[in-house]
Amino acid sequence: MLIFDLMNDMLTRRAAATAERNAHLESLQRLRENNRQIISSLLQMVGRSPRRGNVNIHLFYAGSLDGRTVLRKDRLVYYECEDLPQNFSLDVAYPDTDELVICDSYRSDEILYEELPVTHPERYNARIRNKVDPQITWVLALPMHREDAAPAGVLCAFGNKRVLTDATTRRTFQSLAVGVTDVIVRLKALELEEETRVTERA
Repeated sequence: MLIFDLMNDMLTRRAAATAERNAHLESLQRLRENNRQIISSLLQMVGRSPRRGNVNIHLFYAGSLDGRTVLRKDRLVYYECEDLPQNFSLDVAYPDTDELVICDSYRSDEILYEELPVTHPERYNARIRNKVDPQITWVLALPMHREDAAPAGVLCAFGNKRVLTDATTRRTFQSLAVGVTDVIVRLKALELEEETRVTERA
C-alpha cells in the first residue's frame, strides 16, 4: 500500500507540474500573439505618420549564430507600403561584416539616416548583394536601446520615395519611432521572462 501511495503521489505531482507547465505555455503563446498585434499596430502608426507619404518598416532582433552576433529580421511583424521584392530575402545581417545602415546603427548604438546613391548595391558583399533592393533610396535605422546593454535590435525604416528628407519631418518621425522601440523592448522583455518560467518548469 505504501508503494502504491508513493506512486500515486508521484503521478499526482507530475500531473500538477505538467498542468502548470502547459498553463505557462498557453500564457506564453497568448503573450506572444498579443505582443505581435500591439507591435504590428505600432508599426502601422509609425509607417503612416509622415505627411508626405508612408514608409516601410522592418524589425531586426539581435541574436547569435555560430558564435557571431547577428540581426535577424522579424518575418511576422512589419509594415510595407512599397513593392521592393528583392529586399524580401534578407533574413540575417552580420554587424561585423555587412555594409548596411542597420549594422552601423547597431554597432554605434546611434540613430543613422542615409540617402543611398544609385550605386549602393556595389558596396555590399556577395552574400547580401542580391538581397537589398536597388530601388531603395534611403534608410533610417534606430537601435532598440536596452539599459546598460547592447541594443536589442534595430528598427529599420526605408523606401524608394524620399519622404524624410526634411529635417523637421525626420526629427518628428524619429521621436515617434524611438517611443515605439521602447515599447517593443519592454514587450520582448516580458516574453523572455515568461519563456524563462516555462524553461524552469520543463
